[in-house]
Amino acid sequence: MIISSDEGLIDPEELKAFRLLHDECLRLLNGYIFYLNKVKNGAS
Repeated sequence: MIISSDEGLIDPEELKAFRLLHDECLRLLNGYIFYLNKVKNGAS
C-alpha cells in the first residue's frame, strides 16, 4: 500500500483508511492471541 501511494496509484486518504483498518485488525488479532494463550495456560 505504501508503494501504491508513493507511485500515485492511491490517494493519501485511501492510505490513511487502510492504516486505520490495519491497526484495528492487529489489535483484534493480538487480543485474540492473548486470549488463546491465557486459556491454554489455564488462567481464568
